[in-house]
Amino acid sequence: MFGGYVWARYWHFIAMLAIVILSVVHVFMVFAVDPYSIMSMITGNYDPSLSPEARNARPFYHLFPRRVTAPPSPPPPEAT
Repeated sequence: MFGGYVWARYWHFIAMLAIVILSVVHVFMVFAVDPYSIMSMITGNYDPSLSPEARNARPFYHLFPRRVTAPPSPPPPEAT
C-alpha cells in the first residue's frame, strides 16, 4: 500500500516529523499569546484578569517599530 517496507518507513518518518513540528509550533504559539494559560492546563484554575484581552496583549509587538503618524491637519477655513 505504501510502496513496500522501506517506503512505509519513509512515510512513517515524514508523518512523525509533521506531528512533532505541528506540536512544537502549537506550544510556541501558546507561549507567545497567553503564557499564563500553561499553568491553568495543569491546575484547572485560570485567572481572567491575566487573559490576553484583559492585558491588551500583543504578541511580538515589541519586535516591530511603531509608525509615527502626523497629527491630523486642521480643517480648511471656510470661504465667505
